[in-house]
Amino acid sequence: MRWLWLAGSALLASCAFDAGVPSSTAVRCDDGRCPQGFACRPALGLCVALASDDTGQAPGLTTGAVAPARARSGTALRISLTASEPLYAPPRVSLLTATGARAATLESQVGQDYVFSYTLQAGVDAEGPTRVVADLVDAQGTEALGQAVGVVDVDFTPPTVVSASFTAPRPGEPSGLLAVRGGEFVTLQVSLSEPVQDGARLTAAPDCAGALTFTSRATPGAALSFAATAPQ
Repeated sequence: MRWLWLAGSALLASCAFDAGVPSSTAVRCDDGRCPQGFACRPALGLCVALASDDTGQAPGLTTGAVAPARARSGTALRISLTASEPLYAPPRVSLLTATGARAATLESQVGQDYVFSYTLQAGVDAEGPTRVVADLVDAQGTEALGQAVGVVDVDFTPPTVVSASFTAPRPGEPSGLLAVRGGEFVTLQVSLSEPVQDGARLTAAPDCAGALTFTSRATPGAALSFAATAPQ
């Protein structure tokens, strides 16, 4: 009997159960329950091992930029950002337009630096100031949604001339046409429907041979001043 008891004790000792779960084990937590030493992270749908350096603080952005600041149809936006800590996966970056959210495409990642792109399309995207945001999830499953990256002013409508007036050495014709002799100096004041960038050009083709080429004499804006000399 003593021999049997010793054999039984050895058998029980060799089959001892270890209730610990390795930290590398992936455990789903659909019901919100996790083993001891783990916490359920709904953003991941997994039980994550509690780390000694996990403060529970949500991740954020240390830098964020959208270029260019003003864009038209066909413009490829470059969206760059830097996360404040290592992330579980690349951020989800979206443009919040009046017609819905538009997902940007990840182009590159170096450490915590990410670059995304998005090409604007008239008829798909909406005009006006458009916010760009990022959804982040860190390595411990703590999420931060709608982090501001930047703003882009989307404009698909070309500017139009609201009014224009000539100044020349002699009065214009009664019909409103400008009468200019060869070599005479002409100025043109133009009011536009919206501000424009530098480099705006106007050309006039008179009935005679040659053309007037106007050059800007003012800073970019909605009110421009142009000057030209009539060809000889």
